[in-house]
Amino acid sequence: MNRIMQLLVVASVMVFFIAGCGPVVSYNLQPGYTDTISYTKHTTNRVWVEMKDKEPSETGRKNIDLEYNVTREIQSVESDGSLKVKLTFNKLSLEMVNVGGGKEKKNYYISESGNTKSSWRGEPSVAGKSVTVKMLNDSSIVFEDLAELRTSLKLTDGDNSTVAALISEKELKKVLERPFLVNCPKGNIAAKSWDSIEPIPDSMLNTKALRMIYSSAGENAEGDYVFNTDIEPLYTLPEGMEEAPAGDPFRQILKDRSDLQEPEVESEAVLDPETGLVTKDMLNVTYLMIVDGNKLFPDQQKNSKADAGMMYIEIKINEDYEIK
Repeated sequence: MNRIMQLLVVASVMVFFIAGCGPVVSYNLQPGYTDTISYTKHTTNRVWVEMKDKEPSETGRKNIDLEYNVTREIQSVESDGSLKVKLTFNKLSLEMVNVGGGKEKKNYYISESGNTKSSWRGEPSVAGKSVTVKMLNDSSIVFEDLAELRTSLKLTDGDNSTVAALISEKELKKVLERPFLVNCPKGNIAAKSWDSIEPIPDSMLNTKALRMIYSSAGENAEGDYVFNTDIEPLYTLPEGMEEAPAGDPFRQILKDRSDLQEPEVESEAVLDPETGLVTKDMLNVTYLMIVDGNKLFPDQQKNSKADAGMMYIEIKINEDYEIK
């Protein structure tokens, strides 16, 4: 890259910071550019009980591993600076392991290189299939032919199959969009930090919403821009946000009579100033909810001298997005 082009690239990305993270990120990409997005998410949900004079006892555990590997090809640069992009699925996999009562149950869906295996019957192969999207200047995406892809896979409206969920617009946006950038508000001049309110990630958590707090952390050794994320539980439902259905009554009791600790958060997101692309976005979160068993069913415990013990529910979520 010559000196003049370097200055133009830096100037365009500086607009992004001066204006404060609105949809003014400038992509420096040409048709034919390709890269590969690797997205993995590992979730562990573990429940154990501790009682006086007894060893801790694990009552249940669930592990979920999710992986998307997608080739991204720029087809055209639109007049507003957005990109028309072809996304091709190289690999899509979901593995779920439930452990409880001394037994282990495993379900899986793995589709790659034309080879698809699934413990669920009738799931179609996604590897090799493509979808076209428009990538806007805040890194959010608009699907152009997702309905056609779903039709080609014989997925119908209301389909509750595994693949139908994995390639739904809602789930694909979690993979392809970067929240710290999409949620940066317009007109926030010289923003150093910003936030957004998100629904709870798990119905077992004793909070109705989470505040996602994003902040600029300067530059790394390579000159890329670095951002961090923090998470704050909200125990009062924000105005305009609908409460999720109660579902299982026992879960509602847990939600009302438990204590969610401050989450432990490790994060790093990186934006390349030369291309305008997010090259890395890592977020590891550990939630811990503590339940006093004696307070779960107070009417039943009133005349009992037995200690119901303390229940611990730990949820670990590790997400990694990377361009390769």
